[in-house]
Amino acid sequence: MYLSLPRTRIFYKTKGAGLPVVMLHGFPLDHAVMEAFFEPIFKKLKNFKRVYLDLPAMGRSGATNKIDSSKKILQSVEEFLGA
Repeated sequence: MYLSLPRTRIFYKTKGAGLPVVMLHGFPLDHAVMEAFFEPIFKKLKNFKRVYLDLPAMGRSGATNKIDSSKKILQSVEEFLGA
């Protein structure tokens, strides 16, 4: 799924239901690495909604000249969480 934000469009995937847990990857990875690592762990746990997202300009999330610093990446993540 995609969420359009003021600066970019964020790709994300959700799994499960319950308490939301947001998975943030590092540079230069994407959501798939986090999903592959954590899903086997969460199969043993119940009541967690996992949100895997691709940070701006990584994975399936859009690259744009409106994001030119790590501060703007953080702002986009905050906007994503607020939505």
